[in-house]
Amino acid sequence: MTLDARSQKTLNLSACFNGYSAEETLGGDDQWYCNICKEHRDITKKMELYSVPKILILQLKRFQQRRGASNGRSGMFGHMYAQIAGQEKNDALVEFPMEKLDMRPYVRKLANEPEPVYYDLIGVSNHFGSLNGGHYTASCKNIMTGEWSYFNDSNVSNCSKSKIVSPAAYILFYRKREASTSSDE
Repeated sequence: MTLDARSQKTLNLSACFNGYSAEETLGGDDQWYCNICKEHRDITKKMELYSVPKILILQLKRFQQRRGASNGRSGMFGHMYAQIAGQEKNDALVEFPMEKLDMRPYVRKLANEPEPVYYDLIGVSNHFGSLNGGHYTASCKNIMTGEWSYFNDSNVSNCSKSKIVSPAAYILFYRKREASTSSDE
């Protein structure tokens, strides 16, 4: 899911899903090569979700390519330089639900479902730093007790729910609710 920090510093997960499934035109350097007519062509593409698993893993796109990142370098070094030094971190806060993420609006197969298809957050992988050097931590929910723990290298501590949603969130782990508990309000 793509984030655009230049236009917003706070987004919600719904905006990320909408950005992911928005139609995009590929042109210029991103043109598609047609192996039938042997030419590069402008095209449009659209990505959509068609079904959902029991465990849903959402990766937020926290790094984006800076324009002109190769600094005139060519060849393999230029490509590697652009991949590493040409990336910028997106620190936008993405607000995401910890409970009752209803996937019906975002999944084609679920669009006509009368009952919500709920997911509950069970873990978050966080990234601090840049692409050149960073640090990962995690917050995980004990599904037996409902308590959250924060993992930072060899340290584990209790974690309040208010610390889970943060600008460092990078990968979100959701678990689908069983059908018998989906209608709980």
